[in-house]
Amino acid sequence: MKNTPILILFAFLLAGCVSTKITKEEKEIFEILNKITYQHNNITDEDIDYHTIAGFLNENEILKLKIWKSTEPTLKNFYNTECIGCSNNINKLTPIYRVEKGNFVHFGLKKSIGIENLVFNKKGNFITHFFTYQSYSQAQIEKELKKRGNDTYVISGIFPTIINTNEIHLKHLEYSNQTDNSEWYNTAFPMELEYYINVKEKQHVLRFKFNGGFYSYQKDDKNDDHRMIHFFEPEFVANTVDFNQLSSFSSKTKGYYGEATFFLIKIEKKMNLSVVINSKIVEKKFQFSILENNSFNTIEQYVNKHSKLYTTYNKNLEKGEYLIRVINGKSTYWNMPLYDLNLKKIIL
Repeated sequence: MKNTPILILFAFLLAGCVSTKITKEEKEIFEILNKITYQHNNITDEDIDYHTIAGFLNENEILKLKIWKSTEPTLKNFYNTECIGCSNNINKLTPIYRVEKGNFVHFGLKKSIGIENLVFNKKGNFITHFFTYQSYSQAQIEKELKKRGNDTYVISGIFPTIINTNEIHLKHLEYSNQTDNSEWYNTAFPMELEYYINVKEKQHVLRFKFNGGFYSYQKDDKNDDHRMIHFFEPEFVANTVDFNQLSSFSSKTKGYYGEATFFLIKIEKKMNLSVVINSKIVEKKFQFSILENNSFNTIEQYVNKHSKLYTTYNKNLEKGEYLIRVINGKSTYWNMPLYDLNLKKIIL
């Protein structure tokens, strides 16, 4: 597998739970955050030359905020934080925004790896927190692509698309050169994920939807077994056809080691989709499922969702996005492809 150069690895943090009763500590923290004068009353990453929170709070208040944040339960998902030389000094956090969304108040505090969004209800009950505006904004990504391309750099960013009274949506874009990975997943498409949080849930769960490129979920489970679950968008090429033949597109891709791989298929209009999987491992038979890619799921929901198994598939599908799921088993290293996946789309 080719090692992709990484400028920064991102963190996406969610609170582990929501208490049903407001604690004295939460109420104090809410009041402390409300004492600060923020730059904006809307969700933004715009930052002027402004005071840090130390300009608004006394030492005792800063200490209380520091202790509360250090003991806050969180879930770490997808990316671990690694920002060499970045300061975690709470005194240096810059207040960016305070925004009311229905019954919720969002406090945006800028630190080295992005803007930390702390969410409370208006009574002072802590709800959740997450990072956004990490690395580049969408406009900055477009500017960087024009300036230097993505041949030798990773150009990435996480930014909000929807924050309202009920839910939060974040987009994660990453451009990198993934076209020469040798015996591994190769793609010319940028990696695109969309994250979803329902702020009204009592137990917050990070759900996501894979929208393109290549993403490899890699994390140790509670038994310290390493998990590798891949999401990959294969590239289709147009087939040469005679005048009276239907237009068609083909793709031949390979599947590599890991617990599972999800192949994203985009059906632009009503089409016939045919899928054939051929094992390259003696005495190993691979099967696949076809899932609609129209909802947000946890990684466990993606892997465990019940669906019919196939070795071949040939059906007409309506316009939409679909995932071909191949369950391999354990993420045991294997130095060659496990199977070939032959795909064909025919416009009806």
